[in-house]
Amino acid sequence: MISQLDIIVCGIGGQGIVLANEIISTVFMQKGYDLKSTDIIGIGQRGGSVISHIRIGKNILSPLIKAKSADMVIAFEKYEALRCYDYLKTEGLLITDKEAIIPNSVEMGLNEDIEIEMIFEALPCNKTIVDTKALLKLQKLDMKFANSCVVGALSKHIEVEEACWLEAIKRVVPSQSYEKNIMAFREGRKATSLKGEGFDNGFK
Repeated sequence: MISQLDIIVCGIGGQGIVLANEIISTVFMQKGYDLKSTDIIGIGQRGGSVISHIRIGKNILSPLIKAKSADMVIAFEKYEALRCYDYLKTEGLLITDKEAIIPNSVEMGLNEDIEIEMIFEALPCNKTIVDTKALLKLQKLDMKFANSCVVGALSKHIEVEEACWLEAIKRVVPSQSYEKNIMAFREGRKATSLKGEGFDNGFK
């Protein structure tokens, strides 16, 4: 039984962060938990930062997660993973897509790029890296299903039965894309690359 679980979901506009929030929230509402969530959407529907705060437990009063207090940060690409890293508590888990999408400010010459892979590798936390591009290719799915693939990876770290996740996806996604979302979810669930072998998430 989970006492409390705080999750940050982050990415850029157009990656389906809000939909992922809805799936995760639906899972825990089905299990009877109190839950508060909110979406913070940056400038521009596509390319701007999107961050979802999800707080699960008993008698949750505020949806906002403070710095250094998130149990998990779920990122849909590595630059946003770095941007939201300060939310993660010391013993928390970072789950991210392998993709690194160069920010608009760098593309426009407003900021210099950073050594993303070197910085990311040096982060002192437990990490699960999800190669959604490769996993989706196995099922001949396009990248718009990457969000469900990453949610599948998340589901491996929380002891909620798979059927509950599948039911949540069925409730949230359009019926015409349900089967493809399930395929993506299952690929992410069964194929993750975990760093930090001693990680005990405390949510089982």
